[in-house]
Amino acid sequence: EQEKRQREHDLAGASARLLSLEEIEAARAAFSDGARMLLATADASIGQRGALADYLEVQPKYERAVEATLGDLLEHVVVDSHSQAHTGFRIVRAEGAGRCGFIVISDRAAAPVAAAIPVPEGCVTLSSVVRVVGPLGAALATVVGEALITDSLDRAASVAAHAAVPVVTLDGDVYRGPHVVSGGSRTESTGILATKREIRDLRDKVEQDQRAIAALSGDLAGFSHAIALASAARTSLAMRLWLN
Repeated sequence: EQEKRQREHDLAGASARLLSLEEIEAARAAFSDGARMLLATADASIGQRGALADYLEVQPKYERAVEATLGDLLEHVVVDSHSQAHTGFRIVRAEGAGRCGFIVISDRAAAPVAAAIPVPEGCVTLSSVVRVVGPLGAALATVVGEALITDSLDRAASVAAHAAVPVVTLDGDVYRGPHVVSGGSRTESTGILATKREIRDLRDKVEQDQRAIAALSGDLAGFSHAIALASAARTSLAMRLWLN
């Protein structure tokens, strides 16, 4: 009973956190005004297929690095054609919703297969820690591109002097060549990718807790039945002893 009460308490907390994050994700709170408005519409003239971030799964350790590398590209709206992107531009301009980016899928010429890049010691590639999922994965993978990730700012500076791709630290400091570097953090406490991952983790936890509570409830019912049978047997035995 104590374990069941603890599981129910944990489930309530996880469910509340999950609901809060799902509301944040549904509202696209971390997105720009233009992207948020277009992602909320079902306008057939746009035919939006979500944002790039919806198609990415990232190893938790590298979420900050990937988010810093891709930046605003994460909230670019995925559409089928340039005409749909142009319609989107007209809409955000008419509404004064600021700038918005698009990733055009069907009109894109087939991208050449990128050559493998050398991976210096202490680095991993962006493509090794990011998985692009869904039916558009192959097309979107070419948009994500490549980068090198390392845990040291000094190493990032050294590698960037010769690297043909961005070099980023786990803290999200990005070198683009030997002269341009950006760092710091966004004002949001949780990034787009981290929010998506936490939602997946919480959904798994909620399901596990629900199964555990159901199993414990079954155990308690079984124990109650066994206690009732034992009590009845004891009463019967006591009656026989008294009669004898």
